[in-house]
Amino acid sequence: MVDLKGKFQGNCNRTACQAPGATWYNHSTRLYYCEICAGMINKMNHVDSMRLFGHKLCTPGMFSETTSYVES
Repeated sequence: MVDLKGKFQGNCNRTACQAPGATWYNHSTRLYYCEICAGMINKMNHVDSMRLFGHKLCTPGMFSETTSYVES
């Protein structure tokens, strides 16, 4: 069995959740979360993520280490 935790369209990386269909990329952990958990993470880390990254910590979509995010 392939571990899908934290993978794009796999299971949410949050251990307490593990919901399928994770499509929100966390630019700090570099793993994927479901929309609900990403929203909670963004709310709790808004000030720090804006200072460090210039955008929300979790953003929708598939990203790689070479992809830069520009919020529209």
